[in-house]
Amino acid sequence: MSLAIKEVMAWIWSQGWLQGHSQVPSARQLAQACGVSVRQVLRALHEFEGQGMLKIRAGGSIQVISQETTSTPPVEPKAPAQKSVVGRIRDGIAEGRFRVGEPLPKATWLCLDWHISTRVLASACRQLGQENLLRKQGKSWVVGAPSVEKAQATSLTRRAILVVCNRPGEWAEFHGNLVDDMARTIEMEANRLGVRLVPVLTGVEPVAKVFPLGKIEIRRCVQELGESLCGILLTPLFEDLPDFDEWCKWLSRFHVPVVWMQDYHPARPLPSVPERFYRISYGAWVDPDMLTEADFALQALHAKGHREIAFACNDLRVYHWFRLRDIELKKRAEILGMTVHCIESDVSDQALMQRVLDLPGVTALLAPNDRYAVRYWQVLAELGVRIPRDLSMVSFDNLADLHPFPISSVDFGLATLGYKAFHLLLGDVPVQVAKGNHLMGICQLVDRGSIGKPRQMKRLKA
Repeated sequence: MSLAIKEVMAWIWSQGWLQGHSQVPSARQLAQACGVSVRQVLRALHEFEGQGMLKIRAGGSIQVISQETTSTPPVEPKAPAQKSVVGRIRDGIAEGRFRVGEPLPKATWLCLDWHISTRVLASACRQLGQENLLRKQGKSWVVGAPSVEKAQATSLTRRAILVVCNRPGEWAEFHGNLVDDMARTIEMEANRLGVRLVPVLTGVEPVAKVFPLGKIEIRRCVQELGESLCGILLTPLFEDLPDFDEWCKWLSRFHVPVVWMQDYHPARPLPSVPERFYRISYGAWVDPDMLTEADFALQALHAKGHREIAFACNDLRVYHWFRLRDIELKKRAEILGMTVHCIESDVSDQALMQRVLDLPGVTALLAPNDRYAVRYWQVLAELGVRIPRDLSMVSFDNLADLHPFPISSVDFGLATLGYKAFHLLLGDVPVQVAKGNHLMGICQLVDRGSIGKPRQMKRLKA
């Protein structure tokens, strides 16, 4: 046994969990408290189990073996371990944690993490292999049916997804804005699995008042693709079309899945169409019962003691979604006993940041998105403001190309949404779909160190 494992075992023992308690915290909680990896904690727990001090139930709880626990009635057995493992792997595939074409994590790690034997894991993988969700490749189990890659390599007519756009260059414009991670992931999966993304235009501008003639071109593409057509992807700006509902109903007649990449637009309901019409939703309008991006940003600041927050934007061209986010922030802030001051102006970055610094009591800044956050961060640095020592900052979107900047940002889960949308259209693995045919993005805060305790700093003059 390595010295590190012995140290973890000694720490667990010193906490008193094995001396009278009937339940031990989860391995992840122990790892966080001890400051070590989950794998080290799992190995330590299995050492205790080998010594007869613990009982680790397959995929479940960790119980201390004592006279008290042995004298009590036995706990009802849970579902068979194999069934539980099959469900876990299937859920991991559906949620994108285990991705098509990639091997499952090493068996040793899964067995330690899920408290199961290698025999149970092997049986579960064989069952999923019969369901065409896994395939054996050497000594590893890989996600995906055995025939998928062979068919793609030998077929002259590759599978295809129709990308319906409202104007030329629309798909390319998604790179560099909010849905960049979603579009990038869809393209990466298409390239990796040999699936064509075929763009086609509706043939009208959004201001048109008649039913578009672009359906002729779309029908032609559908006929040319034939059986290779897997599904149809609608872009965010598609909702700007007149007769939007009629368009959606018409597209659903081709009997392939249709996924609409809905924009930040709470007013547009999902059309009443057949079951295979899906909507991607993210941000404040995902579900009224779920935490929004505003919740994650405000709760992180609230936990540090901030109560007066500035939300700033100096570009009125983004008024639509800027106003929606302002409304959401103020609504959520009121619940937490916080105040959000909205600064809306078309002045320069320097003038806007000076207005933020002149607000009495404000100790934190919310930027509309990462690109604004970087600009504001640079201006504040020029003014001698230190983040987070003098002023905390939180942004939104978590754009990949801006990660080098130490700005905390709320991630909308768009990369995972792109993965789910692509494989929902492809139909090669199960994808979890929420009630109402929603593919929902789950937000999380990525803390890069720009959130500190509030400080009453000296007001700087430009």
